[in-house]
Amino acid sequence: MKNGLFDMQIFKYDSVKDSYKCSAGKTMKGNGIIYKKRNHRVKRYTTKSCEGCSLRSKCTTNKRGRIIERSIYQEAIEANKKRVDENPEYYKLRQQITEHQFGTLKRQWGFTFTLMKGKEDVLSEVNLMMMVYNLRRLMSIFDINDLKTRLKNLVSQIIDLLRSFKASLNTFYFQNTQQQMRFFTKLQLVQLKR
Repeated sequence: MKNGLFDMQIFKYDSVKDSYKCSAGKTMKGNGIIYKKRNHRVKRYTTKSCEGCSLRSKCTTNKRGRIIERSIYQEAIEANKKRVDENPEYYKLRQQITEHQFGTLKRQWGFTFTLMKGKEDVLSEVNLMMMVYNLRRLMSIFDINDLKTRLKNLVSQIIDLLRSFKASLNTFYFQNTQQQMRFFTKLQLVQLKR
């Protein structure tokens, strides 16, 4: 009970009939309308049996009777809750590894909104913030001179990879160009013979 009233978990959901059973055994049905609430969508379930119900004082203070709101994604929410409850160590580790960045960006750096509009521009802004975060983390983990050396080595490795990729492209292009020239030469000879 919350605030002396029945908690929503007491009401049993029937997925086949898309309805709830209240603690008095009455069926609560939805009206088929999906309502928008802040950042999610819900269905509302009510019953007309609340008027004369002996448990009403323990269930609701609403004049119209008890209303239950169910997210249209409730099955996914419950499945996720079950995964979290079954693997608490995994989710503790996830909080330590993944969620730290977002907490730092939002609370310490004040990155609570983006300045750009549009998906591509927003993603670019977020990617820049993540790169800055990663560089700051690297600077706190490594000695600054060690970090500079590692980055220089990384850049030289990338340049070497790009050079070998360019050489492969040149070889491929040269071989294909020679084959094309032979083909067009043969084609011209055929046309001359006609």
